[in-house]
Amino acid sequence: MRDLRTALGISLGLVILAGGISWYVLKKEPMKPRYTYHQVMEQWALPKVLEEVSALAYLGQNQLACVQDEQGIIYIYDLTQSAITEEISFGEDGDYEGIAIAQKDAFVLRSDGVLFWVKNFREDPQVSTFETSLFDIPKVDVEGLSLNAEGNGLLVAAKHNSDHSEEYKIIIELLIGGDDLREHHRLHLDMHDPAFASLDEDLEDKFSPSAIAVHPVSQQWYLLDARNSLLLITDAGLQPDRIIELDKSLLPQPEGLAFSESGELYVSTEGDGKPGKIVKLQL
Repeated sequence: MRDLRTALGISLGLVILAGGISWYVLKKEPMKPRYTYHQVMEQWALPKVLEEVSALAYLGQNQLACVQDEQGIIYIYDLTQSAITEEISFGEDGDYEGIAIAQKDAFVLRSDGVLFWVKNFREDPQVSTFETSLFDIPKVDVEGLSLNAEGNGLLVAAKHNSDHSEEYKIIIELLIGGDDLREHHRLHLDMHDPAFASLDEDLEDKFSPSAIAVHPVSQQWYLLDARNSLLLITDAGLQPDRIIELDKSLLPQPEGLAFSESGELYVSTEGDGKPGKIVKLQL
């Protein structure tokens, strides 16, 4: 009987010890995010000129406005025809990383935080430039641009904002008024949020926004990370909801993000030596 009690005591002690170790490990090492599978609905191989496609905006009628990161040209890509149907020049060669469409006007973002406002871009293009407040940050790299939820302003997301990038990433909201843009909000995406703690430690810079878009139905914000092939979903206050790991073999460098009016998701990726692609995804 004594031997039985001793054996039971040892077994109970081992169970308690194992539980304590498990609790410690889980506390010290957060669970990895559950992989969210995405289904490829359709995909389009882009022509050579869009091998380095860097941004998308949905125009309606199965058309997307695209820019690439070397030329001051807006390319209209028709998904039905699988072809570029129109080219609109707006500036000299440069590092262009974002595009947004507000009615008849197009806005194109250069990586230094300068916006090109192309009025009546498909009829009689008139171009002016606007320096956002991000332009004043040393060594800034700005890549995300989207129309806001109300359609009366722009969201501009910094990929890197000088020495503070490891602490937070800046997203500003600009309101469109007449011939002017006015900064309305400045938000910080907190890099210490628990959502990022669950990512692999070897990821470089945790999360660096390369594109931003607003879901037309849920009003949630979607942000891409091109380097790590991640998709972050937040509310309008930049509170993370979930992070989705994208298939890196399918989307090796995803830099463009756009929604149709009904919420269909389009992502573009640079080709990395192969043709660039636009992919229609269902999460």
